Amino acid sequence: MKIVYVINHLSFLVSHRLNLLAAHIVRGNKVVVVSGCDRSRQMDDKAVEVLNRNGIYDCINVGFTADGVNLFRELVAIFKIYRILRREKADIVHCITPKAVVYAGLCARLLNVNALIITISGMGLLETTDRFIGPWFRLLQKFSRLMYRYIFLHQRKCIVVQNEDDMHNIISNYRVDSRDVKKIAGSGVNMDLYPVPDFAHKKKQVLFPARLLKEKGVYEFIGAARNLRAGFPDWQFLLAGDWDYPSPNAISAAQVREWNKEENIICLGYVSDIHKIFLDVWVVCLPSYREGLPKALLEAAAGGCAIITTDSIGCREAIVAGETGDLIMPKSEKALTEALQQLLSDQGRIESYARNGRALAEQKYYIKLVTAAMFEIYDQFPPPKSAGIRRLPK
Repeated sequence: MKIVYVINHLSFLVSHRLNLLAAHIVRGNKVVVVSGCDRSRQMDDKAVEVLNRNGIYDCINVGFTADGVNLFRELVAIFKIYRILRREKADIVHCITPKAVVYAGLCARLLNVNALIITISGMGLLETTDRFIGPWFRLLQKFSRLMYRYIFLHQRKCIVVQNEDDMHNIISNYRVDSRDVKKIAGSGVNMDLYPVPDFAHKKKQVLFPARLLKEKGVYEFIGAARNLRAGFPDWQFLLAGDWDYPSPNAISAAQVREWNKEENIICLGYVSDIHKIFLDVWVVCLPSYREGLPKALLEAAAGGCAIITTDSIGCREAIVAGETGDLIMPKSEKALTEALQQLLSDQGRIESYARNGRALAEQKYYIKLVTAAMFEIYDQFPPPKSAGIRRLPK
């Protein structure tokens, strides 16, 4: 079997789907990866090295970026994807991340590929409801919705979602047969990286594990850290995630430097071995406005952390409220401050959430379970049988 993956950038593929790709190689399947550009050339190069070490050598960069708006460059990328899919004649085309879904899904639909798998990690701009968005964005939003409707008409497809809200949205708003939509718990957690936590040596630290973007709730986290500074002087608030993205909602390097000057706030930047931090800290906090199913919270559970997150799409499905963590109202510094204050004042509840979260990760988020569920989908689309077919002369 030959499978072509199309994704916005390689670092996401390595961090979220490497185990899946490696399983293809073990099975003797041919894997081709088509990607856009990462914001960091160094991260792109490192991702290629990791893929090569795992037996994946066909990595083709077609030049688009996740946030790119250069119309000529984007059209060139679509044309390149079309040519690659036509040349490769893959048995399955698997699109992951929003822009890759639109670009590769469109090409796969035009080419009528044997099978199309689409992983929805979140509906992104399609579900933006901010009334202040501009006319250009509204036009882009309408175009994307039309493209999704067209792509979802492919006859042999499976749409993989990570939460109930996205499943309902796709079935009801895009008129997709429920049999063509499957829910899988994210990309899973590599439990080999998470030995049973040493709870006796965990530190009084609250971790924000995400890119420093407004929609991740970073301002609410910083506000809560400031509000709790006097009452909890022995607790530190860590931020582990990259910043200065080419996005209007990104936090600037100058702002990060200012935050780092505050005594209970530590900005770590991008952390390649984040599992070590999850094993060290007591509490993980992700006050995001919307997610698919945040892998950071699944890993936090595996690391034995109590969790506070928002009662929003994707986030609410990553915990069991009252057992592994607490849910709060999105976009509310006050709600986050109060929830953290109550949790940090109750060490017994912290430990209970942490232990329950670890058990949940073992039962539900183990990456082998997720990989097995994905291969059940792949196996629904065997390669077409061409042997014995005789074509009439033109």
